[in-house]
Amino acid sequence: MNPKLLLMDEPFGALDNVTRHALQRLLIDVQRKQDLTVMFVTHNIDEAITLADKVVVFGQQGSIIETQNIRLPHPRDRASKNFTDLFVQIRKTLSKQE
Repeated sequence: MNPKLLLMDEPFGALDNVTRHALQRLLIDVQRKQDLTVMFVTHNIDEAITLADKVVVFGQQGSIIETQNIRLPHPRDRASKNFTDLFVQIRKTLSKQE
């Protein structure tokens, strides 16, 4: 089977950070090698920025409140200013919904 679309709903949520980061790297490699589109649901902002080319932030009742195109090269440096700036912007957007 060679799917063109992979749907993933919180697949790494119950994992420790070391395993989570290893599987994130593996997912990125598979996605690039297979030319695969992945729709990934997560509540983890760091994970969303690490994996995504586009992050869609949902609000109450499933409404879209923000879309961010992520234009950082892979592998992504979680300590970089650009990564941190995106994290803070998404977190602020979510805070307005609380």
